[in-house]
Amino acid sequence: MESLMLAKELKLENVSPTKIWNISQKIDGARYQLVIDKDKVSLIGRHSNSDSNDKYPEIIEEAKKIHSDSKIILDGELCVGTSNNCFHSASPNNLIL
Repeated sequence: MESLMLAKELKLENVSPTKIWNISQKIDGARYQLVIDKDKVSLIGRHSNSDSNDKYPEIIEEAKKIHSDSKIILDGELCVGTSNNCFHSASPNNLIL
């Protein structure tokens, strides 16, 4: 099972004041890794010892359509949105693809 990387502290003295920064809206979700290895697909939660494929079958079905000779690991926050652009932490009960 792949281990999830944790964020590291960035010291302000290492940040260039002249660099152009892109800022995006912070949307909270649940941290997951989607691992695609040939025909095997696993959705692994940050605090889970097993995959979460049964919680989000829609994601697994879409990921199975991705074909690659190399292993793919997508790491990020799983968030869901509603029709009025409100975002919620990912839950199998309110997942919208």
